[in-house]
Amino acid sequence: MSKIKLTKRSVIIASAFVVLVCVILFYGEDKIDGLEKAAEQGDARVQVNLGGMYHSGMGVNEDSQKAFYWYEKAVEPGNARAQFSRLGDMYNDGIGVKQDSQKAFFWYEKAATHGDTYAQFSLGRMYQEGEGVKQDSQQAFYWIKKAADQGSEEAQKFLNEHF
Repeated sequence: MSKIKLTKRSVIIASAFVVLVCVILFYGEDKIDGLEKAAEQGDARVQVNLGGMYHSGMGVNEDSQKAFYWYEKAVEPGNARAQFSRLGDMYNDGIGVKQDSQKAFFWYEKAATHGDTYAQFSLGRMYQEGEGVKQDSQQAFYWIKKAADQGSEEAQKFLNEHF
């Protein structure tokens, strides 16, 4: 049996697709309005998924600024997934917001301390490269190993190749 490799983009698209299907089933023609209404009422999962829809263009016109808006709203209740894979990446890549390595580092660190393995790996890479933070090989190894120990194949491969 072959393994399926998940990328950040494929996870975003899959999440957005699941939400879109649920929204269509539950809200019918007013699907996006209904979803935005639920998001405005503070449902962090809906906020993250709505951000994903705008990020990927799934069921809506792609709009990185709206994606950023919804990801940022989802962070307010302390949603680690939004802190990491959404805001950290958007700041790191300059999507929907001005590129800012220090802000990316801030969000990756918050998510990493909540146990998000991808954030731990990203944080380790930032320490290794000195992006958004002073270069620190010990901290790089710590965070990348932490991600590897929790099953991140990407982190395991990186450790084998670089440490």
